[in-house]
Amino acid sequence: MRGRARWVVKGAAFLVLAIAGIALLSLVVMSLWNWLVPSLFHGPAVQYWQAVGLLLLSRILFGSLRGRGGWHGHWRQRMWRERWASMTPEERARLREHFQRRCGRDRTPESRRHSRQRHKSPTTHSRRRRLTAGGVQVQPPAA
Repeated sequence: MRGRARWVVKGAAFLVLAIAGIALLSLVVMSLWNWLVPSLFHGPAVQYWQAVGLLLLSRILFGSLRGRGGWHGHWRQRMWRERWASMTPEERARLREHFQRRCGRDRTPESRRHSRQRHKSPTTHSRRRRLTAGGVQVQPPAA
């Protein structure tokens, strides 16, 4: 129980600090807006809650709500590149096969035959009949 209480206290402290940080940042946005916009652009001054709204809107439009702006997905590419470089050829082949199966691009003859058996439909049966192409009967390749 002692460990759990410590995490609750840490969570509450983090929440208080996050709220205080947002309040301080909103105050900075309001101050900068009221200092620059009316004198430079002859725009209106904003109140505190309007500054909070501007801050939220800017985070939605230009960044994430996780405290950092911009696109930060490049670390994932670096992680996969490093993982790929450290794999043996057998591990790479296994991973490639896994993703091909997962994405529906497994093109081995066995998987195609299994797929056809799973997804039999009336049109599949009719395709097995002999087809006529330019007056010549053609037999489709057997699977």
